Amino acid sequence: MKKKVGILISVLGVVVILSGSVALGSMVNHKGIRQQKLQKIEVDGDKIKEQEKKLQEAKTDAEYRKVETELKKNLKEKAQLEVETGTYDYQGYFNDKLFSVYDCYTILESSLDKASEEWEENKVKELKAIYKKYSVYKDSTEDYLELSKQLGKEVDEVNAKYAKYEN
Repeated sequence: MKKKVGILISVLGVVVILSGSVALGSMVNHKGIRQQKLQKIEVDGDKIKEQEKKLQEAKTDAEYRKVETELKKNLKEKAQLEVETGTYDYQGYFNDKLFSVYDCYTILESSLDKASEEWEENKVKELKAIYKKYSVYKDSTEDYLELSKQLGKEVDEVNAKYAKYEN
């Protein structure tokens, strides 16, 4: 009986040791993978800078579109890696989205003239209101991921509302 208990305790000890080794190995492997992802983010950042430069230097529309497609792909991959490693800048993402709304409504506003239809003016007003609503959050301590989702949703609703007039 004592021998069986001793064997059982020995087996349990081996199982615990093996479990600890597997957990430790997994943790070390996870840190190694995270480090590889962080290094890839750095490399992707350099690629993105090169592609942005090529985009500005593009001479033909086809060349521009090709570089733009590659740039979008690399930006998406970099963002995914940043999310996975917890280094994604949600505040920067929010500020970029907010600037896009500003850019959009200022371009639309500058193209308004006497021949513009009422719906065009209303769309500009709504986009401007959205911008003003969210611009107060630029340097706050809010959840920027959630703010970005709400901002995107409101802009999508405005675009959907006026899409029927744009054709």
